[in-house]
Amino acid sequence: MKNIKKSNLLRLLVLLFAISFIISACRSEKSTPEEGKTTPVPTEAVATPAPEVTDTVEEPSEDPDDDPEEEATEGYLGEIEIDGSYYPLFLYDGVSYYVKDNCAAATYSIFSDDTSEELTIRSSIEYEGRQYPVESIDDQTFDSFTLLTGIALPSTLKKIGAFAFDSCEALEDIILPDGLEVIGDGAFNECIALKEISLPSSIKELGSEIFFNCSSLIKIVLPEGLTAIPNGCFTGCESLTEIEIPSTVTSIGEETFWYCEALTGMSIPEGVTSIGDRCFYNCFGLTELTLPASLSIIGDDILDFCDSLTVLNVPKDKVEKYQTTFEGLELEIKGY
Repeated sequence: MKNIKKSNLLRLLVLLFAISFIISACRSEKSTPEEGKTTPVPTEAVATPAPEVTDTVEEPSEDPDDDPEEEATEGYLGEIEIDGSYYPLFLYDGVSYYVKDNCAAATYSIFSDDTSEELTIRSSIEYEGRQYPVESIDDQTFDSFTLLTGIALPSTLKKIGAFAFDSCEALEDIILPDGLEVIGDGAFNECIALKEISLPSSIKELGSEIFFNCSSLIKIVLPEGLTAIPNGCFTGCESLTEIEIPSTVTSIGEETFWYCEALTGMSIPEGVTSIGDRCFYNCFGLTELTLPASLSIIGDDILDFCDSLTVLNVPKDKVEKYQTTFEGLELEIKGY
């Protein structure tokens, strides 16, 4: 130390003091918490509990069409628009109805129950203190009600609309009431489980193809008083074995028995004057057929693909005529 000058010693002391001050300041800044913050106290780690699972409850909808209570409502529901006009609408036991003029009709609406296996149509609807008889079932009312196995119809019923029961694939049992007058086109089209049905004597009008492709239909009773069997009435009824044509029928339409392959014999009664085109087309099982003296109009190809037909019975004075008509077919034409 003796050889060190005082000025150099002084400089060294100042430098050491400065370094000491800087270190002290840094320690103070590091240990002092930031303004407005607190230093957390370390604790043991605690597991966060999983959220509790609960059933979700949706808030009630403000849209009245989504109100679940409305689906369960029966009786008067409001109005339904049909062809630009509005009528009072009702719901009873899964069947919708509306009141028009002096009667009521069963119809399809969004409230109709297409999941029921059994349905009953009421005989009347009460509205504003008055009873309105249910006289008709609208077109397509039960179209494609695929679970429906049976339906009870009221005695007040007068009309079944077109395709009213179209494609009711499970429908096995239906009794048509006395008093029924009209059955529209394709009313029971594709009712593939239907096995037997009787038409009441009150029937005045049948639409075309009303039993089209009713493949399980074995027996049908047609009423006396019926004057015409319309086009395609039994087309595709491949199980049909029993049918008796009433003596009041005067015409049988086109393709009436097309593909009725289970039919083995048939006698067309006196009084029938016309048989339409392809009436018995593809009746593979038909072995014998009798035609009446009254028959004057025979459609084209009525016996085509009747591969089992061997005997055709006709009036004696018309044997030659029918031999010419059916020339080329391998069958015996007998006179009676």
